[in-house]
Amino acid sequence: MYVSIYDVGLFIVFVMVLAIGFYLIAALKIIKRVMTQTSDVICANQKTFEIAHEVLPELMVNSSKMVQGALKMLESANSAVADVESSVVGNADKLQETIEMALVYAHYAAEMAKGVVGVFSNNGKK
Repeated sequence: MYVSIYDVGLFIVFVMVLAIGFYLIAALKIIKRVMTQTSDVICANQKTFEIAHEVLPELMVNSSKMVQGALKMLESANSAVADVESSVVGNADKLQETIEMALVYAHYAAEMAKGVVGVFSNNGKK
């Protein structure tokens, strides 16, 4: 009696199917254990989940109101910054105009003083 290649191949396929079956059985046992633990956690916290489910709509409304309040506050802050900016720019422009006018008046005063000094100095030379 002899063993053919066909018999060896069939035996290898049978052993592979058997190994895959054992692997699948082990994997299914692990999945069952994880699902049982998950179910236990859910059952233990069922009341907490119900409370959270009841509070969630109110929490969403409050969060929405907080966001709307924050947006209004930001709009007010932006408005205030814009007002301060325009006020500072306006004051700076007025200050610049005042300084320019003061320089013009000082220049005219200096020219007049030169003229007066020139008149007195010319009168003393004659």
